[in-house]
Amino acid sequence: MMVVMVLLAGLYTNAAERATNFKLTGIDDKPYELKEVAKSAKVILLNFWEVNCKPCQKEMPEIVRIYKTYKTVGLKLLLVSRDTQLTISRVAPFVASQKWDFPVLLDPELKVSQLYNVKFSPVNIVISPKGEILMRLEGYTPGNEAEIEKQIISALELSPEDVAKLKAEYEKQVESETEETETEKGQAEAEATGEAGS
Repeated sequence: MMVVMVLLAGLYTNAAERATNFKLTGIDDKPYELKEVAKSAKVILLNFWEVNCKPCQKEMPEIVRIYKTYKTVGLKLLLVSRDTQLTISRVAPFVASQKWDFPVLLDPELKVSQLYNVKFSPVNIVISPKGEILMRLEGYTPGNEAEIEKQIISALELSPEDVAKLKAEYEKQVESETEETETEKGQAEAEATGEAGS
């Protein structure tokens, strides 16, 4: 696995903490590079995570909600798995079971974790397209997601009306997905009943 580390150049004020470019391979075997993702993003949420991390499991539904709410207006989410050789084989099956539609990157040697001084999971870092670190939250405490969402809304320069519209669209999407799941479940149960009776 190749990891490329280059400072995103020349785009910071003196007060801004610098994000550092990196390249990792995703569970889809595709390469992902931070500076390339930034080209099509208005804000990036970098989440360091592990498959056996209980706090990660508690916070992830809210991270997914934030991503799905704001992805249409420029939010990109990069999930960096800190799973080493002991648990890395569990990452892809777990992600598939969750039906996540954002990149999950593998950092088994913890090189990017070291680059960002991440010693445990979860850690959330909000990054501007210019490479400025806008926020860093370590660990999980209920309510963290509100702070992350507030920073993302600010970076996206969304009005309260914009936010309300996006949240309403997300709720409609959740309702539609729930209906589809219930329909699929009903069809599966009907098929199982039919097979049992034949």
